[in-house]
Amino acid sequence: MEIYNPSTRKSITLPNESSADYIYLGYDPIDGDYKVLCLVKAQDLRVLTVGKDTFWRKIQDFPPHFRCSPYSPDLSLIGVLYYGVYHHLPDGILLHPDHLILAIMSFDVRSEIFDLINLPELLDNVMHPILTTYEGRLEFFCNIRHGDSTFILWVLEDDVKHEWSKHLYVPPPLDGHTYDDFLAFCFIDGGEFVLAPRPFRSEEPFYAVYYDIKKNAVGRVFIEEIFT
Repeated sequence: MEIYNPSTRKSITLPNESSADYIYLGYDPIDGDYKVLCLVKAQDLRVLTVGKDTFWRKIQDFPPHFRCSPYSPDLSLIGVLYYGVYHHLPDGILLHPDHLILAIMSFDVRSEIFDLINLPELLDNVMHPILTTYEGRLEFFCNIRHGDSTFILWVLEDDVKHEWSKHLYVPPPLDGHTYDDFLAFCFIDGGEFVLAPRPFRSEEPFYAVYYDIKKNAVGRVFIEEIFT
């Protein structure tokens, strides 16, 4: 297991943990430490401080949770690592077929304290949840088939009280297509959704669509060649 820095083109070899299920990297801006968090097996979390620890340290106290499947989004922001998880619903509430609900786990990189953040709404039709930032705050969006062209963005206003604000955006019409033909896979901090065609066909010209929420304008960028 290695961590590679593309800017320096150097890598660091970590102590072997062959049974790791998922791995996340967080940064502590106060002490300047990078920490790697991994789930070794069900409900067994371990952490390692890069360049300081010679072995993985087992974490004893954390809210029970499970990795989002098949995709677990993650984001490191101002000393806190956020990643998507599932956790059990309260007793008697059966909204999800497997009795799990999507949430966001926060991990304070410096103190190594966990906090489970519930999403602002109970979403039972989430497709590829994505964590992002906008104007220095944690945000969340996902691909949900609404049958219209509305984009929904949730902003974490208070990470202690777990308070979210909901923002709706209706983009202008897209010539020759509907927004159901695209998959939003990225949100740029400057205020743009980036969308790609769904499904991708290698024989057709490929282009990305940018939707600017500030200007309420859309644009396209054609990609001349795709390597598959």
